[in-house]
Amino acid sequence: MKTLPRDPIVLRAAALASRILPGLREKDRGAGGHDAYFAALQAALKRAGVAQPTLVVDRERLEANIAAVRASLAHTTLGLRVVTKSLPAPALLDLVLAGTRSDRLMVFNGVMLDEMVACQPDADVLLGRPLPAAQVADFVRRHANSPARAARPQWLADSGQRLRQYAEIAGRMTRRCGSTSKSTLECTAAVCRTSRPWPRRSRWLRRSHYCGSAG
Repeated sequence: MKTLPRDPIVLRAAALASRILPGLREKDRGAGGHDAYFAALQAALKRAGVAQPTLVVDRERLEANIAAVRASLAHTTLGLRVVTKSLPAPALLDLVLAGTRSDRLMVFNGVMLDEMVACQPDADVLLGRPLPAAQVADFVRRHANSPARAARPQWLADSGQRLRQYAEIAGRMTRRCGSTSKSTLECTAAVCRTSRPWPRRSRWLRRSHYCGSAG
């Protein structure tokens, strides 16, 4: 159990602070402490009767951000790749792809990968994280006969063992239906400075008949 300090001076100082400090707190800028912009959004949701968590997109600001990104890349040779997990709605993804004039996507799990095959079949898809070999094999098997470009993603490999697993999967599918696969090596600055096996692995990859490398 907490006890109050016995020193009367400390008690008086604490009482004084409890009266003064709340008055020093910054006043609310709007309803619920939001500024005018977010307070207006909150009021609009209330008028619409929306009481559950809802994704609200300010299209004007979104299009301004897209224009800023395009302007920053206008004088470069860099390609823009849109991250799907940040755009959790097909219509929103369509809008961003159209605005950026990009067909390059990054996905992070098998569920999103299947969704992109269905809603963005012509996209150039790169995995943003390595997937288990069993999950890759299942995806490749299910989409072996799909004409969609998104059904042939670039798989991300973070180790020589995973790279060999992917190559074995690609080899089996090539022998069955003639399809090929791409794998992207995940190399950080630290790996490039300290890890020696990667050059040997990349040479092995170039010798593989079934699996190609991509940056």
